[in-house]
Amino acid sequence: MIEYILYSKENCCFCAAAEKFLLKKDEQFKVVLFDDHESILSEIKEVYNHPTIPIIFRKNDFSYELIGGFTELKEGYDK
Repeated sequence: MIEYILYSKENCCFCAAAEKFLLKKDEQFKVVLFDDHESILSEIKEVYNHPTIPIIFRKNDFSYELIGGFTELKEGYDK
């Protein structure tokens, strides 16, 4: 079951770090790339008031909640 969804771009070092981190923790995740859809990514950033990428969501019962970016993912996981 997918536990995390990462909205990202290919040449983003924080996106790559988030993927590597989740692989190391043996988590199930899906990456949604927005390299060819910058306008959609901009809308998602605006809706969630999250200006950077990746934008990471974690499964919470029957929906997904916004975690934030790589820094918030790592900080939240270490708690």
